[in-house]
Parts: sequence; structure tokens; C-alpha cells
Amino acid sequence: MLPNGHNHFIPTERIRVGSMRWSQVYGGSLSLAGTTIQDDLVLKVIDPAFFPIPPNDPFPPDAPLYPEYPSTPMPFSENSYRYTDDLMAWSEAHAYSKLSPLQGSLIPRMVDIFMLKSPRSKQDKIGIVMSRIHGRNIFDVCRELGSEIDGETGWYPIALQLLRGLSEIHRQGIVNIDISERNIFVTDDKESGRPTVKFFDFGFSRPNHFDTPEEMEKHGVEKAICFDIKHLYYFLSDMCGGAWGRPQYLEAHGLSLDCVGRMCRFMEWAQREYPNDPWVTPTWKGYFKSWLGPED
Repeated sequence: MLPNGHNHFIPTERIRVGSMRWSQVYGGSLSLAGTTIQDDLVLKVIDPAFFPIPPNDPFPPDAPLYPEYPSTPMPFSENSYRYTDDLMAWSEAHAYSKLSPLQGSLIPRMVDIFMLKSPRSKQDKIGIVMSRIHGRNIFDVCRELGSEIDGETGWYPIALQLLRGLSEIHRQGIVNIDISERNIFVTDDKESGRPTVKFFDFGFSRPNHFDTPEEMEKHGVEKAICFDIKHLYYFLSDMCGGAWGRPQYLEAHGLSLDCVGRMCRFMEWAQREYPNDPWVTPTWKGYFKSWLGPED
């Protein structure tokens, strides 16, 4: 419910609720002054109660748990304590503003940010309403197309969209993206009928342009770009059936290197077939090369 009592978000589905980190997500419709203006929306409630535990604090009995591992408390980074609901809401709103040309195509369409109050609680929380993306997990789609099978290339066009999408988000002025399979879907484009990659969740993002080199360095822009590329490497490795890390790490732990070979062949194909794509830059190529190791 929005604060004045006449505006309501009417939830019809619980999408990500329970012991989830940072936020709760509901599907439903938005009603302003008693008139439903749009169905098929999502409400993301940024809930400090589900934030990771600050460093050095013991895990309390009610600590949020991994959904996949119900007995394991969620980990946190040393910077987790820096985040607040206000900061995350501002980051997401700023990202959607900078990415306005991509709304409705590469990312959801943002409706607005509201202060919320649940009918069952007197506590105010920040909520972000946006269009809902109906799609499938990108890993599921690519694995069905052969991303874990040597010689199969049907997944290449979708992985290429992943590279192009992240590059375009960077070009529009946003970096530090949460690249995970929960935040990237594949949908069927209504006009072309082809699978289309969609990104969402920008609560940790930051701008990638400041007026001076000193400001750029102060805000860690280059580090954030490399962070995104590094996690894209992890993401592609997992998509190809591997595990996070360098080939040397995989080999040392008895893990298959086939995933690295499949990923390398995809990257070679993408750079060969689309050498003028915006993502084919020295930063991207140099970073991938450093992780893939020296050529034989």
C-alpha cells in the first residue's frame, strides 16, 4: 500500500520472498487513486531485515539463509555494511534513468519508486515498481542449446547478446552489474520471435563517468568495469558446465577443462564474426586473455 491510502500495489504472486538477500519481489498490479493503471508489474521491496550481516557480527538465530542450502547463513562481503535501503533505491533509480533508452527492450520499464506500508505492518519501506519480464533462466536455455556439449554452437547467439547487452549498459553510463542467472532472463521477442536476453536488478550499480580522471579513480570506475568482465567470465564458464576460476584452478581441483575450451571457442567465434562490435575493446580482450592464460 502506498502511503496516502488511495494508492495500492495489489500483489498476486510471491516471486522472491522468504530468506532472500536484500529485497523481496512480488508480482501484481498498481492502482493509483482507485484506478488500476497497469497489470503485470513487479514490486521490489528493499528490506533491511534481509541485508547480509555486518562483518564480525555473529550469525543471529534468524539470519537469512541460502534458499538452496537452508542450513547455511548467507555470506556477506566486507562492504555489505555500507549499503542502506536509501542507497540501493537511489542506485537503482539512477541506473534506470541513465538506461532509459534501453527500458522495455534490454531492461524492464521502471514505473516509479514509492514509500510503502504493508497493511500488516506500520514500518515504512522503499519499493520500486517496474514492468515484469516473463522469461526463462539463461543457463537453462543455453544448456538446452548445447553449451555443455563440445561442437554445439546453437547457444552462441544468446551468449553474444549477453556480451552486447553488458557492453551497451556500460556505454549508457552504468557499471557494477549483478551478473547472475537470477538477474538475466531469455524472452521471446514479440516482433522477431527470436530469443532475447534481458537484464534486471541494478541495486549495486554505479555511474561510469565523472568529470576528471581523479574522480574516475576515486569512484573506482575502471575496477568496476573489470569487476563486470570478471563476473561475465565466471558466468560464461558456468554456462559451459564449469566452475568459477582460472583453468589452473579447475585443473588443480580435478575439474573438467572442457568448459574453458567451449568458452574460448565461443569467444574466438564472436571476435572473428563480429570484430566491430562495441564490446571488442582492449579492456575486454585483455582481461579475458589474462584469465584464460597464455596461448599454447
